[in-house]
Amino acid sequence: MSRERCIGLAIRKARQANKLTQEKLAEVAGLHKNAVGLIERYEIAPTTDTLFKIADALGISASEIVASAELLARQQN
Repeated sequence: MSRERCIGLAIRKARQANKLTQEKLAEVAGLHKNAVGLIERYEIAPTTDTLFKIADALGISASEIVASAELLARQQN
């Protein structure tokens, strides 16, 4: 799995760890209600601004999401 695709998986894992629904995360992040699902399935790539909004809503840094995605990609290979 590519690192890019792992971004969505990393966001999903962080969201689930925070016990948030996709809809609630979108609401807190100020995104359209379908945006998180599309990003988690990597049907769309998050912009840098969106990545920061999601990270802020999750109470983590964007770099933590990226680091998690890199780790997941390494584990897949």
